[in-house]
Amino acid sequence: MDLNQKSTVDVSSQDFLQLYQELRPKLEKTVKRFFQCKADVDDMLQEIFMTGWSHFYQLRSLSSFSYWLQTIARRMCIRELSRQHRQWETLDPYDSEVSGILGLSGPMQLPDTKQNQIGMSFYFGGNSLREICQTRGLNRNTVLSHLRRFRQEMSGIISDSH
Repeated sequence: MDLNQKSTVDVSSQDFLQLYQELRPKLEKTVKRFFQCKADVDDMLQEIFMTGWSHFYQLRSLSSFSYWLQTIARRMCIRELSRQHRQWETLDPYDSEVSGILGLSGPMQLPDTKQNQIGMSFYFGGNSLREICQTRGLNRNTVLSHLRRFRQEMSGIISDSH
C-alpha cells in the first residue's frame, strides 16, 4: 500500500489476511463458476488477493469488505474471460491444424446445442459477451452459464482424445 494514501479503514496486514482467509471459500466458489481448472482458480484467487490488498485503502467500511472483494473477484474473472476470448477469436476450431493443437484426432464434432452455439460464437466467432446477450436476448448470467458448460464439454472432448 502506498504510504501517501490514507485508508478510511484502520486494519493491519494480519487483519486483512484473516478477513481474506475467512472469505476465501466464498471467493473460490465464485471463481469456480468462471474457471474449471484448479490452477486457473488458484491463480485468479492470488490475483484477487493482490488486487484487494493493493486497493484496500479505497475500502470505506469494514462491514462492506465481503461485498467489495466479491465485486473485485467477479470483475477480474470477467476481464480474464474477455482476455482469453481475444486470444482465441482468430482460431477456426474446424481447422485440422487447430484440432491438432487442441489434441484432437480430427476436426471437432459438436452437437448443435445452444451452449455450443454460444461457446463457438464467443471463443471462435469473435463476438463479445454483450453482443451475444443482445442478439440472443439473454441476460449476462445466462450466457456466462452457457459458456461455463461449453468449457466443461470442451475439456471433456480434449481430455478424452488424449
